Amino acid sequence: MKEFNVGIDCKDNKDNGNSFQSLIESASNVIFTKNQLLRIDDVSKLTTLAKSTINVWESTQRFPKSISLSPTIKVWTLESIVRWLEKAKT
Repeated sequence: MKEFNVGIDCKDNKDNGNSFQSLIESASNVIFTKNQLLRIDDVSKLTTLAKSTINVWESTQRFPKSISLSPTIKVWTLESIVRWLEKAKT
């Protein structure tokens, strides 16, 4: 299974020896699988695109196609967004 490391660098956190809580707070990465489903708010944060732009670009095939879970909920796989971002870099 392919994994993506997405997260923030927490090197500034000091370990004061408070067992498990300290370990959690000092974690530097959150690991998501390629099949992780992202809602539009998450996609917007990852891409820095407005939700309206994502919707328009999806309808004009400039953005990956979403998966409809219900009439009001659509999601994207993390893998499709990462591939789109990598392609957009070039």
